[in-house]
Amino acid sequence: MWLKIFYDNSDIPEWWSKEPSKVSVELDFSKIAPISDNQKSFRISPIFPLVQNELRSIDNNTIHFYSFSNAYRVLGRIQLLGSKELQECVFFSIGLSSVILISNNENIIQQFIETSLYDSLSTEKWIIENSIIKTISYDFKKSENGSQLSLNIEDYSKLPLAERSVIDEFKISAHFLVLKTQTHMVSELDKINRLVSEINDLIIELIYLEDISTVIPQGLKEYSMLDFQDGRLRNMIKHQNLDRIIQVNSALSYVSTQAFSGATPILERRSLVRRNSLLGIGSAILALNNIARFIESCFSKVAFEDVIIKGMSISSPLQGLDVLHNYNSTTWYDSSVSKFSHFIPKNNSYFKLPYFNGRLGFRESEYSIAAAIQSLTSGASLEWSLMTITHEMLHGHVRDLLTFIFFGDESQKEEDKRKLFYDKFIRKVHKKVVKETLIDSIRCILFTYCCLSITHGSLTSIREFDPAKVEIEVPEQNELWETLEIENRNINEIMVHILDLHYFYASRVSVYIPLIWCSWVAVPYISGDIRQYILRSILTICSKTDGSVFTRFKQSIGRLKELLIKYQANKLNHPIILEVLDILDNTDLLMLKYFPAFKSSIIIVDMIGEIFISEAVRASIFNDEFAKFEDDDEVEDSFEKIFKYDLSDGFNDEIIKSPILYLLDKMIKQLNSTISTDDLEKETSLQLIALNSN
Repeated sequence: MWLKIFYDNSDIPEWWSKEPSKVSVELDFSKIAPISDNQKSFRISPIFPLVQNELRSIDNNTIHFYSFSNAYRVLGRIQLLGSKELQECVFFSIGLSSVILISNNENIIQQFIETSLYDSLSTEKWIIENSIIKTISYDFKKSENGSQLSLNIEDYSKLPLAERSVIDEFKISAHFLVLKTQTHMVSELDKINRLVSEINDLIIELIYLEDISTVIPQGLKEYSMLDFQDGRLRNMIKHQNLDRIIQVNSALSYVSTQAFSGATPILERRSLVRRNSLLGIGSAILALNNIARFIESCFSKVAFEDVIIKGMSISSPLQGLDVLHNYNSTTWYDSSVSKFSHFIPKNNSYFKLPYFNGRLGFRESEYSIAAAIQSLTSGASLEWSLMTITHEMLHGHVRDLLTFIFFGDESQKEEDKRKLFYDKFIRKVHKKVVKETLIDSIRCILFTYCCLSITHGSLTSIREFDPAKVEIEVPEQNELWETLEIENRNINEIMVHILDLHYFYASRVSVYIPLIWCSWVAVPYISGDIRQYILRSILTICSKTDGSVFTRFKQSIGRLKELLIKYQANKLNHPIILEVLDILDNTDLLMLKYFPAFKSSIIIVDMIGEIFISEAVRASIFNDEFAKFEDDDEVEDSFEKIFKYDLSDGFNDEIIKSPILYLLDKMIKQLNSTISTDDLEKETSLQLIALNSN
């Protein structure tokens, strides 16, 4: 069902909101966007009935638009407690005005107010006569906190014009964002405060680099006055800072238009997402925001920076690394991040800017998290589930872990630290006595992987190797660091997959593997590099295996094949899966092009699985009364508990503490065909609104 407004062809005013009496309103029930050639200016948005009803026209009726901080619970109360007459008048959308009441019956309107229980953030009412908007009225809830935020941006007037223009863009974008946020998303004001603080730090550094003085900004303390005599260094830092501000500006342009277009007053701004050009996608943005906020809040339970930089730098080294090519990881868990609970985490507020991406799909950066725009309509499907966000968010977490691992002594120059790390590794390889700590062992593991990637290959490189050669060959210092830079993405991907499985998928390989393949086959680029995705899969599976490298390789191949065949008939009915299964049956090919890279990468799997999975983070993710685990009675000797989110389908007057577990349960049901998505977009919209329940 579509809610549509349009002007007649004779008179199209510049601003919609100034002439509501010229706006026609109608419901349209077509499956595709209702576009008419004789309508030059129009807006549309899909809306969905709470229950089945007979409404086919809104002529001579009244439309009430409500924005609630918890629309999921409002709709749940109406579905549970409202009369049949009230339920048949209620609709929902993924705009900020996510609850819509279509009625001019005062009894029904009063019942809605009494049943919904919660105060709305904003309301808007359209009185319709002869299919034309007769009047528009609206009201906002007063915010006590909104007026307290002011944009105290550093004075950057002395910077060159090109730099000023970039900061101008941020200042203007942030100003408009604050105006809307104070009304519609008060909870996000802290994020803007922190963002302004971050940009101010970058501005201070740019000002310093323009006119070098004796007082070095805190963010540049790693450099000396002498270092800044090098013009190349100053230019490099300038470009890095400006690039960061440009990234923020880009994200803000998406966030502002996607989050607030369609907000009350609805006709003020047209959404750039054309299918939702009337009501916008504000609730979907909030859902994306809440998922990312939840993930960051879970990881904030552990002071990873202090654990790695301070704790691991004075802790005993790992055992079992005497022979690097034949390591023993059985005691590594004793050095897990979970053992460093005495470090108190810093209270950093949530920071990511969320938006939906129409070109690049799911993406994460330092300042933003983007979901594929297909998730707006098909997020309840296996292909476009918002569960993919967990993978993207983990890229940022792993990026931080690697930064902390190679942080070293803050007082040392980068080149000196690199030489020190390399020298310790060389001595370890040659079995010479060296004063070693836990963080040295971890760097040793990463260097070992780099050496093996040169001779054995990796996710993205194929090498022919001599199995008779077992000793690790260490390249020169510069080549080793270059290899680490080249392999950084592969290391990151392997670590992300292991963490994703054990943090967000309840360690269930039987769920994780088919779900990630459902998302992979939906995008075209996988066909150009099937080998990498097979390797990612078997390395993830092997995190739950024991034995020799070859035994784990063989077991992981078998498990991957078993799971792909299980879901091949319906959920994974795709030509790529046939190609993958052919590869998994080709023993010679597997040994030639897959096993070497598996052998080089498995040390990363064991490091992340044993050392960097935090029990505190995992407990925070699963801290939800609706999260249940049961034994799998259908599978003999099953090592995996069945997970379910014990909340009935549909709207509920309940708080969903863990949006990730709510989504995981939906995906498991979809994978096992226990729920129907005949109306996929309606189910997706329901889930997006549910993700705002907190």
